[in-house]
Amino acid sequence: MRIESCYIENFGKFHQVSMEFSENLTMLVKENGWGKTTLAAFLEAMFYGLAANTRGVLAENMRKRYQPWQAGIFGGSLVFVSQCGRFQVQRQFGMRPKEDVFLLIDLETGMESRAYSEKLGEELFGMDRTTYRFTTYFRQKNMQLGKTDALFALLGKQATEEDQTEGFEKAIKRLDDAIRIYKKTGGRGKIDELICEREEWTHALAQASFYEDEPLVGQQIEEGRRHFGEWSPAKMESQQELLEEGIFQCEELAKQEKEISLKQAQYEVIAQLEVKPPKMQEVSRSEGGYGWLWIAAVIFLASILLGIWVSPFGFALATVGIACLWLHKKKETVLDKRYQQERQKAKEAWEEAYSLAKEARASELAHRKRVIAELQEENASLEQNIRNQLVRYHMEESHNLMTTFVMLKEALLNYGQLCAKQEEGQKERKIQIERRLAEVEEKIAQAKVHYEELCLTKKMLIEAKERYANRYLMEARKGFIAYQEQIFGEAKATLTSDLAIQVWEDGFYRELAYYSEGTKDVLILCARLALVEAMFEQETPYLVLDDAFSELDEKNQQRVCTLLEKMGEKRQILCFNCRAMVPNVNAKYTE
Repeated sequence: MRIESCYIENFGKFHQVSMEFSENLTMLVKENGWGKTTLAAFLEAMFYGLAANTRGVLAENMRKRYQPWQAGIFGGSLVFVSQCGRFQVQRQFGMRPKEDVFLLIDLETGMESRAYSEKLGEELFGMDRTTYRFTTYFRQKNMQLGKTDALFALLGKQATEEDQTEGFEKAIKRLDDAIRIYKKTGGRGKIDELICEREEWTHALAQASFYEDEPLVGQQIEEGRRHFGEWSPAKMESQQELLEEGIFQCEELAKQEKEISLKQAQYEVIAQLEVKPPKMQEVSRSEGGYGWLWIAAVIFLASILLGIWVSPFGFALATVGIACLWLHKKKETVLDKRYQQERQKAKEAWEEAYSLAKEARASELAHRKRVIAELQEENASLEQNIRNQLVRYHMEESHNLMTTFVMLKEALLNYGQLCAKQEEGQKERKIQIERRLAEVEEKIAQAKVHYEELCLTKKMLIEAKERYANRYLMEARKGFIAYQEQIFGEAKATLTSDLAIQVWEDGFYRELAYYSEGTKDVLILCARLALVEAMFEQETPYLVLDDAFSELDEKNQQRVCTLLEKMGEKRQILCFNCRAMVPNVNAKYTE
């Protein structure tokens, strides 16, 4: 296949430009900015059309980037020769692909031809636009060696064009579509849906209730579960015993509180009693103290009657009376002293009795206070123990612990009855749910088996394709070695099965990234030329080199040009440069 000429009506900066090309090597030498890349893009557009205007980056949006700079028809024509004849393809481009116009003219008959459709490049070369850019189109600063399914298909040399370009891709696409049915991103595949359904049924099984239609009863069961945990006969019996023990402890607490109240009352009564001193015994002072006094009084009375100074007998009586008074006074003094001694003894006895009474009262009060404190401490410990028991039932603080325990006991009874009835009522529902859950599990297992089979099939198909392509890659490797020997005099690099270039140097294979831009460009050129040679045996496409060797030194440029001149004997090569690389190359120059 070769291009004879092209006519550009309007494409980018070009307006009504005609150009002819050599059958072999054409060197187009123009300064930067002339439009060499635009011309290469025009040739691509004639065979592959322009993609939809979807990309925001201008460099990647050809339809927008190459809009005519002046008014007029956006497009042009191109004359080419293939095994089917000599044709002229005409294309006009609109703002959208549906506005494009395609026309193919058979130049031998002058009539419209159906030999090719709008997918001219794919039908003529057997490769899509991306593969075209990775093989026959060499762009400046874009010399990478790409990999596409169509490229591997062409290396494999399948029997028909359908197989070459679409067979493997269609098979992989069908497998991917089938795989996506079972698993999609975001958990939207069939397996994920079945897993969600299984979780729903599992949750339904755990929450299955006989009282689903009776919310109030359901609330009572939930409340009972909150207090007593999950229901079981053994657990309910244990809870019953604990509650009864709590009730007994509450009764003991009530008894102790009564006893404390009683002792507190007794204590207060004793504390309010006043300790009175005992009555001191009075000592009598009349014992034998007045005899002499009476005698003296009688004598004095007789002496007065007889006359003390008249009669001697009266004087004697008076003297005797005075003696009696003196005896009385002496006895009175003795008695008074004895009285004082007895009174002092009585006072000491009284003070001792009073002190003992006060000590006895204080001791009794201290004893009673200690007993009350011990009872209160014991009571507080018992009450705390009871309240600690209530904590596990998630009960709110209550002053009446007995009432709380009684209420809990009643609630436990009610909860047990409801749960027992629910357990009987939900057995059938659980059987239904378990049956449905088993069906879902079986579907999940089947879906996973199908999914794994599809993934394995895809993996085996890719491996088979790679092995199949690798078999034919040997021819490309031979060509790669031959091109290296023509340029460098030796071959150090090799092609891997995934089309990566590795260079053998100093006992190791090294990646291409370790080398200079010029070396990389030459090695990629050799690899791509070898691939083109291996991929196309009948309809050989042209090669377009757009400033592809700006990084090469003069020596390597000479070698590359010599190689291109030799290749031009077999295929058409269009080389666009900003300066003539080698003057003595036998090529058609356009300046």
